[in-house]
Amino acid sequence: MHLKMLLVSLLISLHVYSQSSPDPDYINIDSILLSNGGNAQKLSTERDSIAHGDNDTLIPFFKNKPLRLADYENRVIPFNSKLPLYVSITFRHSEATNLEYFREDSTRYLVYEYYKDPGPTYKTIKSSGRKVVKENISDSTSCSSHIIRGPKSYISIHTDYFKTFSKEGEWREYEDSSTYQIYWTGDYENDKKQGLWQRKMNFLNDIFIIEQICYNKDSAKSIPCANIANTLSLTALQRLLTSSWNLRSCDNEDEPRMIYYKYEQAKDPYKQIMMGQRYYHLEAKQKFIRELGEGCFEFREACIDGQWMLTETADNRYIIINFTNGQEWKLRVIYIDANRNLITERM
Repeated sequence: MHLKMLLVSLLISLHVYSQSSPDPDYINIDSILLSNGGNAQKLSTERDSIAHGDNDTLIPFFKNKPLRLADYENRVIPFNSKLPLYVSITFRHSEATNLEYFREDSTRYLVYEYYKDPGPTYKTIKSSGRKVVKENISDSTSCSSHIIRGPKSYISIHTDYFKTFSKEGEWREYEDSSTYQIYWTGDYENDKKQGLWQRKMNFLNDIFIIEQICYNKDSAKSIPCANIANTLSLTALQRLLTSSWNLRSCDNEDEPRMIYYKYEQAKDPYKQIMMGQRYYHLEAKQKFIRELGEGCFEFREACIDGQWMLTETADNRYIIINFTNGQEWKLRVIYIDANRNLITERM
């Protein structure tokens, strides 16, 4: 009996969704014939309808999902507000924050998206920028219920309509949760990237532009910038790398990205490298020497000297270091410029 009623409900739902109605607030039900043991049986012989109240237009903070959803620890302040001051959405089965919305005015929210895995800080940003609420409808969700009242059967449909919630203005989109994050920054208009976007990395007060593209022209083609890591020939890049490079922080296991500046002996009035500094010496004839420096003795201390070479793939250049203790390091060249700055990433 239960299986039969389930089949009846399913067939009614399919029939109603296949019909078009001039008024979305009313669901008209004609006589519906259902198969029952080979005999045709009428569920209702009368034409009837159910009216639904007007639904509030919603802001899609959680796409088309309700904010009060099982397996999530979402928060809304004030509670049940249609235009909340603050919204926090977690990852499923977790208390870790996925998204935060801070209302700036009646149509604009400041948005932060976070990585799930904890980074070096409590919450590591994945993207940030502003979203604007617009009046046009972007999405809707519907749910139906089957109601039987004596000889009549009703389909009650509740629909939620969502406003457009589009990215506007300047945004930052981070590639990973590393300490020295690489990110893209640029403008959105109507939820689409526009104009110049730059790929950057910050180190202390220095900003390095790794790559830039223009979405108003060819978004697949990079625009020249200070970074010449992939524009120089392999031979010219090797000549530029052949020098002593001072690490601006200790190399360590948890941070694969390293920032250096080039030591040029000709510009050193003392004609010597300062003692106690951290250096990678990429010498001629492919000889490599590593100076740990003061306070930097906790990371692969046995890797001191060996041979180095420069290789490339279709998209990247790599410094390959083969140490005399048998270890091999592969450093991707992310950035190098004419001002003696170098950024690598240990693979």
